Amino acid sequence: MLKLPPLTVMGSVRTLCLPALLVVSSACSSMDRVSAVVMRPAEADLAQYELIAVDKFEGEAYDLMGSEVATAMRSARNPLTGDLAFELMERRELDEMLERVAGRPGAEWDTNVEQTMERWRRASLILRGRVLVHELESELTQGAVKVGEEKVRTQWVRSATARLSVEIEATDPASGAVMDSVRYDEEVRDAVASFDRAPSPLDGEHLLGLARNQVTQRYLNRVLPHEVRINVSLFSDGDLPDLAIGNGYARTGDWVSALERYEYALGQATGKAESVRYKALFNSGVALQYTREFDSAKANLRDAYALSQKAIILAELERVQEREREHDELLAQSTPDAARGELNRSETQVVSHVTVLRKAPNQTGSQRRQSASISPNPGITVNEMAGDR
Repeated sequence: MLKLPPLTVMGSVRTLCLPALLVVSSACSSMDRVSAVVMRPAEADLAQYELIAVDKFEGEAYDLMGSEVATAMRSARNPLTGDLAFELMERRELDEMLERVAGRPGAEWDTNVEQTMERWRRASLILRGRVLVHELESELTQGAVKVGEEKVRTQWVRSATARLSVEIEATDPASGAVMDSVRYDEEVRDAVASFDRAPSPLDGEHLLGLARNQVTQRYLNRVLPHEVRINVSLFSDGDLPDLAIGNGYARTGDWVSALERYEYALGQATGKAESVRYKALFNSGVALQYTREFDSAKANLRDAYALSQKAIILAELERVQEREREHDELLAQSTPDAARGELNRSETQVVSHVTVLRKAPNQTGSQRRQSASISPNPGITVNEMAGDR
């Protein structure tokens, strides 16, 4: 039976109690928030396919983008099984083989070509891509900046923005139907400033490389199970001190010990503490979720909501239902021979992201700006841009 990776808690923030004008209870009540890492299933499970053929990408810098995606997928491992996730064949392998045997008659041609062509033909999925934008825009600004009481100096700021837009499509080789389609719009920005002279040019190729790397990583996260960080809220209350003890265990990822303390707190939630019983029910519901006892988790959260009608409890109940669905998907994605639902996405999902390495400082006074858009590939024309944007 599959054992999913344990939840890892990364840190916590505690909301402190403040004095109140109207005191309902003398006990201190607060929320603890912990940051946790959980495994999410692949959005488009390509690991179920026996052989994926990566065709040539099209557009600007197609060779770089296509090669980076294929290389990353070839070496990627399924975190649920530890095995290599994909068997891949690249179109360039076929082209290189044809070039190698060109002009050589006889058995060598027949054997090599037929074997390679047959492997390409038996692919169960074809991956294609289009690089729509692959460009670098650089900008140099100059402005007067007051330093100290009276001195004014000239500050130069050089900035660069790498822009990348890529569409990646997975199609059925038999029918040509699009099984999955996604577009990534990526920007990576950097800036450097200096006084009295212009800074040295920024490494635009490095920024474009970072943009390609981020698109590649996002695509791997789409087609493989992957870890994400989430925030978890937990109640604490002075009338139920075991809640705080349980929260301490939760910070370390020990949800079994946390659950024991929450259940003990439930037993203590009588008399004066009856009014805060919902907090123990809520915390135990959260802990049961992370020990994968989803039915019990939902039951405790429903009981907690019946006592308090707090919106945070309904939100957590929805999260339990989502976690249960994801757990079932992860189980399915760990068994590639099991029957799976077919991918079938007729619409292209668009994912946009901006990374800022260093921000350009604000300038005051008059400033002059020079701006140009530069393509890293010869023969690619990119519109020149000048002035304020």
